[in-house]
Amino acid sequence: MSSNLSDKNMKYVMPSVPLKELPFLKNRRTEFESVAEMFLTRVNENPDKPYVLFYDDVITYRQVNLRANKVAHYLKEKRVKKGDVVSILIMNSPEVYYAMFGIQKLGAIAGSVNFMLKAPEIAYLLDDSKPKIVFVGSE
Repeated sequence: MSSNLSDKNMKYVMPSVPLKELPFLKNRRTEFESVAEMFLTRVNENPDKPYVLFYDDVITYRQVNLRANKVAHYLKEKRVKKGDVVSILIMNSPEVYYAMFGIQKLGAIAGSVNFMLKAPEIAYLLDDSKPKIVFVGSE
């Protein structure tokens, strides 16, 4: 299984330009087994480059990866495994990235829940997806 970053899937977006010929992707790997694999590849290529800019905070690829590893270890302790759903109900912030990549590192499914929804809608989504754990922000 490959990610959607392939020439075959990109033909619908830019039919005349093969993905590997785009200037910003030249000489870069463009097919991955998972989002986590793609992220780790980019971490290794750009460990100290900014990944998240959040107000005055500049968070590097390395920092995001270290925090995602903490999330992955926490989830592993809670017996989350490949295929389990873990929901994220957090306002837009760097913590969303830490949770998302930490979940994906285990092969679990990151289920993002829009924090702007009303309680009945959130309850419906959580009941439908049956997450093993829900990350909730302090807000």
